[in-house]
Amino acid sequence: TSAEFHSTNFLVSKDEPREVIAFPPPTGKPYKAVVYVMFNGGCDSYNMLMPHTCPDETFNSFMDIRAQVAIPKRSHLPIDASDQVCSKFGLHPNLPAIQSLYNDKDL
Repeated sequence: TSAEFHSTNFLVSKDEPREVIAFPPPTGKPYKAVVYVMFNGGCDSYNMLMPHTCPDETFNSFMDIRAQVAIPKRSHLPIDASDQVCSKFGLHPNLPAIQSLYNDKDL
């Protein structure tokens, strides 16, 4: 399978409360944090920009992995690409404003 179309994990919902955890006391020192937020049903980047007119192996790889959630090619908003593996990519059908900005070279 191709890693480029995989999400990070499978979501498994459980009908159980989370464990209570104890936080360490604050040290007062500055720190940096990486915050990862997962929205269930949120913006799926692999359904925002999809392979459209590509070599068969690229599109077939995408469909093999994303088949259950892939948007049908007939619904894509096509945009032209140059110097890419695909000559066209498909945008999500609810993103006509992005297609317009891209086609006007304003994006």
